Amino acid sequence: MIKAAIFDMDGVIIDSEKIYRRACTELVDELGGKISVELFERQMGLKMSETQKVVVQTAGLEIEPEEFGKRYMERYLELARETLVPNPGLVNLLDFLSEKVELAIASSTEKAAVEELMKRIGVLDYF
Repeated sequence: MIKAAIFDMDGVIIDSEKIYRRACTELVDELGGKISVELFERQMGLKMSETQKVVVQTAGLEIEPEEFGKRYMERYLELARETLVPNPGLVNLLDFLSEKVELAIASSTEKAAVEELMKRIGVLDYF
């Protein structure tokens, strides 16, 4: 018998790829670099510590990877606060499943950011 369901935040609960892409592109442009679609797609799904190194090196940025990562996440959260909505059908699915099993979120995003975003779209209490 199934006792729990684990949801990946990025792509399942929210369509975050567009927001991540915009945040990364804006920040790289602001710092005087260039990022290709291929580079962006290559870094999706990596831990932030790996993403920041790949982007800083490949885009030729003169910034410490850790500082880039901090600013990238700040930009992402700023954009997400403005535009984020749950994926279609998510709330109905959570309503149904929450009566039957425990629910959890898996994400490489920092816990505080996950909680803030889930609260913003009205689904934090399911998890």
